[in-house]
Amino acid sequence: MEEGPFWWDWRLLAVAGFIFAITTYNAFITPWNWSQAQSTFVFFCVCITYVLAFYLIIWMRGGTEAVKARWASAKQMKIRNPREKGYRRGVIYWITITVLLTFSLLSNPDIRQFLLGWLR
Repeated sequence: MEEGPFWWDWRLLAVAGFIFAITTYNAFITPWNWSQAQSTFVFFCVCITYVLAFYLIIWMRGGTEAVKARWASAKQMKIRNPREKGYRRGVIYWITITVLLTFSLLSNPDIRQFLLGWLR
C-alpha cells in the first residue's frame, strides 16, 4: 500500500465509475422521459465534459507539464487544512441550501405526492 493520503484515490474513482455505469444502465433501460436516472446521466455527462474541457485548455496552453503542475497544485490543496471560519461557512451554506431546496420541493403538491409514493 502506498504511503500518504492519496492511496485511496483509485477506490473513489472505481466507486464513481460504478455509479456512472449503474446510472447509464438505468437511464437507457426505459424510453426517454426525463426520469431521475436520465436526468442524473445528463448531469454526469455535463460534469465530465466540463472537467475534460478544463484540462484540455490547460494542456493546450502549457502542455503536459502544465497539467502535471495543476494536479500537483490540486493535491497540495487537499493536504492543507481548511481555515475553520471558511469551513464553518461552507457547512452552514450547504445546510441552508439543503433546507431551502427541501422546503421548496415539498411545497409543490405534485413533487410531495411523488416523494410520498416513492417512499412507500
